[in-house]
Amino acid sequence: MPNPQAKLNNILCSRLKQNNRKAGADRCQPQLTLPMTIAAFKTPVLRDLGHSNPYMHSGQFNELDDAVRFYITSSALAKNKILRNADPTLQHINLAEDDIDALVSFVEALNEDDD
Repeated sequence: MPNPQAKLNNILCSRLKQNNRKAGADRCQPQLTLPMTIAAFKTPVLRDLGHSNPYMHSGQFNELDDAVRFYITSSALAKNKILRNADPTLQHINLAEDDIDALVSFVEALNEDDD
């Protein structure tokens, strides 16, 4: 998404104007919008992803490396304009088969073991 900060700023300024119709609220300033961002966005965490199989929305992969391999393949298809209705972000994945073991090891290192 180009210029996400500008888009985020527009969203927050709009909310500020809707929630605060007092004089001066029309001036959108970072000191007014920054507090609005606290806990406003939830991003998925990687912790325990190695324990959350099966993977994908349909549960089609039991192993994390198979899910990563799927994204590598899908990315290549999207870059070559072969994958119909591909999400544009797939074209930005730059992983190779040689990267899979290291990526899976990293993700599995974030697992919390109760031992």
